[in-house]
Amino acid sequence: MLRTSKAPLLASRSLQLLVHKQTLEIESVLNQLYDTLDTFKKTVQAMVALERQIESTIQRIDTSKLLETIHLPSSSSSSLSLSSSPQTSQQSSSTAAAITPPKGSTRAKFSSGPSLLETAEISPLEVLDWVSRIRAMYGQELSLKESQIHPGMVALERFESLQDLQRSWGLQRRIDFGLEQEIVERIKAYKRVREFSSRK
Repeated sequence: MLRTSKAPLLASRSLQLLVHKQTLEIESVLNQLYDTLDTFKKTVQAMVALERQIESTIQRIDTSKLLETIHLPSSSSSSLSLSSSPQTSQQSSSTAAAITPPKGSTRAKFSSGPSLLETAEISPLEVLDWVSRIRAMYGQELSLKESQIHPGMVALERFESLQDLQRSWGLQRRIDFGLEQEIVERIKAYKRVREFSSRK
């Protein structure tokens, strides 16, 4: 009788310890998931505020000055290529020969183009595009995460599913990390050019 009375008691204590341990693990995973949600919410809110700030700044900028910050390729070559008749082609050739500078003036010709700093400059419209795209993709990732987590996940039988969800959240499939890296490299390049130009 004593043997039969001790076995259920030990089994019950082991089960209680197991349940307690799993409960703590579930609580820890849930806290991490909700911390992730909070981080994404703050990121989206910050991007929304920054987007509005940039839009307000752009509205106060003169349109002509704003367009000057966008470097477009020269249209001279494309306008010449539109000539289809032989006569027009001959005229274009003769005109080009007439305006061809001597060999010694090549440096002066290139000096009239945009400077290195102007070429590396980031326009307000580009910044607005970056912020809008980041805000959109983090907003999509946040909506997906919010739809995947629900109160039923606290059940012990769903613990493995909860761990799988935590691993899948780490992939962040809606985030374009290539875009983020491109933005970082572009800003670094501008800072280097600006620093170099300030030394002259």
